[in-house]
Amino acid sequence: MSGLVDVDLTVGLPVYNGARTLRETLDALLAQTYPSFEVLVSDNASTDSTPQILAEYVERDERVKVLRQPENRGAIANLQIVLERARTPLFTWFGADDLCAPTYLERARAVLLANPGAIIAAADVCTIDERGNPRRVSEQLHTVGLSVGQRVNRHLATYGWYASYGVARRDLLLRFGPFETRFGTDVIRTTQWILAADVVRVPEPLFLFRERTGGKDAATYAALLAPGSKPAHLPHSEMLAGIGAAVRSAGLDELVEREALESAARTVTFENPALLGEVIREQGDAAATLDHLGRLRMIRGLLGRSGAAA
Repeated sequence: MSGLVDVDLTVGLPVYNGARTLRETLDALLAQTYPSFEVLVSDNASTDSTPQILAEYVERDERVKVLRQPENRGAIANLQIVLERARTPLFTWFGADDLCAPTYLERARAVLLANPGAIIAAADVCTIDERGNPRRVSEQLHTVGLSVGQRVNRHLATYGWYASYGVARRDLLLRFGPFETRFGTDVIRTTQWILAADVVRVPEPLFLFRERTGGKDAATYAALLAPGSKPAHLPHSEMLAGIGAAVRSAGLDELVEREALESAARTVTFENPALLGEVIREQGDAAATLDHLGRLRMIRGLLGRSGAAA
């Protein structure tokens, strides 16, 4: 492709040793029906054939730009690098093993621009396995017209969060500063977003999120976020502390802040058994014997912590 004009959207693609899926991901992005975008890749000092693959795509399509990091700074730092180095008003993060439909950018951009009070427009997500086979479709968060308590409820009622994958207003993303290097940093960040602006849903499963089999243990996950960092001792419990801290630092009216925290506590306790189960497991035998009221008090207490980094 040649003669790029009026580029207004950057796809920020952090990658580390992504050779196995990188070609498929880049092909999906470069096949988009919306033409005026660029792909900004930050290679976190990959040791596989990622640099060679990226060089091929830079030569093939001028929309692909590559930043090569001299050392592996971790996934969180790499997310921030692509956001800060972008120069367009619109921005989206994209995983180096994820895929999307050809209309993904076009539809998400259109929905964002149609909602001036929104920070991000995110399409429904189809999770796929390592071979690209579909597993399930998840509806995205949609906060337009909701009270603060309702926003928090919608955000925390489901275990599995994808709102950070969407087309966003880059200047608004930058206002929240760097991501914390901790478990659940995207969940905490989305909490900050919904207390300040709208997250809007694109009701089509256009984003394909690849789920890995087997998952990662705590130490591996911590090393992925930032090399050399220690694993979270109580990751889900500490994430709740971070959510509570995000609510208290949002500058809300006292009554509204109380509403948001109580909505968070009741949602986790009574509507999100998967998240509640993880917290109970972390808190030990005493938590497992609590009745509903005791569990609500426990979650309230976790949300009331200072939110120390995981």
